[in-house]
Amino acid sequence: MQNSILSAYLNLITFCDLILRNVKSPHIEEFAKSTELVLSYIGQNTLLFFESLEEVFADIKEELDVQRVIIAQPYQ
Repeated sequence: MQNSILSAYLNLITFCDLILRNVKSPHIEEFAKSTELVLSYIGQNTLLFFESLEEVFADIKEELDVQRVIIAQPYQ
């Protein structure tokens, strides 16, 4: 399950990164930092300082919301 989530997320962020670069988004760095954090959670590469799994999921959701806002910007 973890591998399929990781694979799907990598495909998605790769596509989103291409779009952001194509439109010369000023938010590419912010997007990259956010995706790295989510990748570290999915890959369990981060020492977590949360008291519960719900807090981890809430943090992941927060980062995904940041990514969604960046991607949903009206670029020209």
